[in-house]
Amino acid sequence: MLANFSSLVHEIVQSRVKGIEGDVRKKGTHAHNLEKARVTVFGKLLLLLNEMRTNSAFSQFQVRVGGRFPKEEYEGCVSLTTTTTSPQKKTPTGWPH
Repeated sequence: MLANFSSLVHEIVQSRVKGIEGDVRKKGTHAHNLEKARVTVFGKLLLLLNEMRTNSAFSQFQVRVGGRFPKEEYEGCVSLTTTTTSPQKKTPTGWPH
């Protein structure tokens, strides 16, 4: 999902740089189709992140079969995904500067 979102954003930027994007407000243009797809994928990504946060919160109540749930790693994935999709210019923890 995150790779799909990243690919869409990359394509939008490439089309803007090349000047072939068209008008976002006109249906059927390249820009309109890309923006519509970006909004759709972004919405799905936000829903997925909320589900992941909920799963992480309920992990403490799960029966431990086969070992402990890796909550720290799971929350790290949620944090990195949130940072990647946010418009802020932050460097996620654990990434080289």
